[in-house]
Amino acid sequence: MPADYAAIRAENTSRYGWDTAVLDLLGQLYSERTHFIFELIQNAEDAGATGLSFTLYANRLELTHDGRPFTDADVRGVCGVGETSKPGDLTQIGQFGIGFKSVYAYTRTPRVDSGGEHFRIENYVRPYAEGTPTAPVPGTRFVFPFDHDTVPAPVAAAEIAAALNRLDPRTLLFLRRIQRVRVAGVDVTGAVLRRAAAPRAGGAAAGRRVTLTGRPGQREDWLVWGRSLGGAGHPGQQAEVAFPLAAGSGQLASCASSPLVVFFPTEKETFLGFLVQGPYRTTPARDNVPEGDPANQALVRETAALLTGVLTGLRDGGLLTATVLEALPLDAARFAPGSMFRPLYEGPRGAVRAGPDPRHRRRLPRGAAADAGRRARAAGPAQPGAAGRAARGGPAARVRGRVDQRAAHPAAVALPARHGWDDGGHR
Repeated sequence: MPADYAAIRAENTSRYGWDTAVLDLLGQLYSERTHFIFELIQNAEDAGATGLSFTLYANRLELTHDGRPFTDADVRGVCGVGETSKPGDLTQIGQFGIGFKSVYAYTRTPRVDSGGEHFRIENYVRPYAEGTPTAPVPGTRFVFPFDHDTVPAPVAAAEIAAALNRLDPRTLLFLRRIQRVRVAGVDVTGAVLRRAAAPRAGGAAAGRRVTLTGRPGQREDWLVWGRSLGGAGHPGQQAEVAFPLAAGSGQLASCASSPLVVFFPTEKETFLGFLVQGPYRTTPARDNVPEGDPANQALVRETAALLTGVLTGLRDGGLLTATVLEALPLDAARFAPGSMFRPLYEGPRGAVRAGPDPRHRRRLPRGAAADAGRRARAAGPAQPGAAGRAARGGPAARVRGRVDQRAAHPAAVALPARHGWDDGGHR
């Protein structure tokens, strides 16, 4: 039995009033109007979908997914402001209850067909019954007609087509359920983005390998590790770190850019050589992450503990190469005391300084640590100021603001010096 749309309209009229013009701001939360695409992927993930499809037409966008059908609570959620179907449930990405409202940058009357629910939404918060589609709708379907009074349909279609063409497989990296995203339609290069994840031998501590594919030539492989946050007040959530694998060799590599990820990338740059993900508190538009928020600071400390364990495992498994060391936060100025990510600078020191587990000595990579040691010694002693930074490295060493300070970083220096690694490997 469908929800009582008339009753929900009456409740929302009482709650928000007849004049909903102030809610126009909800369609302007994001610096880019096409950000709503990520919100829709998020909603599908929360609904347990494994696959979804975007199809663009000249006058509308349609999204279908195979997640659970809508309930009365879901109808109230998409027709409310600051509401979710599971209040306080941090296992859901959409904790603000306003992400769906981003679709109003392009539409005035979105329609939903899901299970027994068939309705359109007017004035952001008022659902009206729609007839049952003549053809069965598998799963859940959203229809977004381009009927916004300030964004003509051709402009909407062009902007959304460009955004769908830019959609990257890495969008799926930290998701748990969605395995494929299909994009197609007017001026869209048809593609299927896929995510395949498998645990590595050694249990949870060994992490999981994630393979991402998309358009021709697009493939990325990642190693991802997680740490449960149940004891930190986030049941069902994890702090996560991910390192890319170099194409061909399968060796751990570093990222060219590393925005903080809150299920999807934010605009907050971490200046790390790897990705960090967690349920950080963000602004409603998810374009900023408050550094001074105590909950965010606690999450960084949890991530530092996770990173320490990851580095210990890599060290004992013979995978702690010079490339991995260079991906660590090396610039003390960038990670100054009191800054948000300072714990990630301080935390890994012990893991790298301590000697490798004797049981794994034979598996240490020959020459890798020696390479790091030679570069650290060649870099010379740490030199303060801009002159010192210039002496230690050129533009390549300053990528992402992480100046080459291997000689100054306690972890990087102690590893080869303390354990006597040279060209012959570990003695």
